[in-house]
Formats: sequence, structure tokens, C-alpha cells
Amino acid sequence: MEEGKQNSPSRVRLDKSVFWISLIVLVLVCGVLVIDPKGSLSVLSEVLHFMTHDLGWLFLVFVFGGVIWLIWLALSRHGEVIRFG
Repeated sequence: MEEGKQNSPSRVRLDKSVFWISLIVLVLVCGVLVIDPKGSLSVLSEVLHFMTHDLGWLFLVFVFGGVIWLIWLALSRHGEVIRFG
């Protein structure tokens, strides 16, 4: 490649249905959290309690597995392609 020339960035293809559905769900969830913060706090506290106390060991296994998978991903050949930060 000639010095001073940069590769032109490739166009990012956007799946519009996935984008809009995700955006609508995000706005609705944030709207509920903003409109009723006390009610949302109680619901989210119950969800956290269920995940950490009732699922205890299963929750820890999934978190540990996720961390191990991320370490493997970062140290594998895919770590060269995927930039974390």
C-alpha cells in the first residue's frame, strides 16, 4: 500500500428491523424506569435477589464461564480481529 493512503472504510450494513425493535424496547424500558422509579426499583431488586440467591450457584457458573470465554477469546486468534476498546 502506498504511504499516505488509507483504506476507505467499508459501509456498515444495518439490519433496520433489528435496530428499530431494539430501539423501541430500550425506549419503553427506560420510559417505565423513569416514570415509576420506586416501582422499578422494587421489581429490579426482586430480579436481582432471584438471580443471586435463588439461582446462586448457577448464576456463578454462568458468570465464571463468561469470564473464561472472554479470556479465551482475547488470547485466541480472534483476539487479533476483535478490538476490545
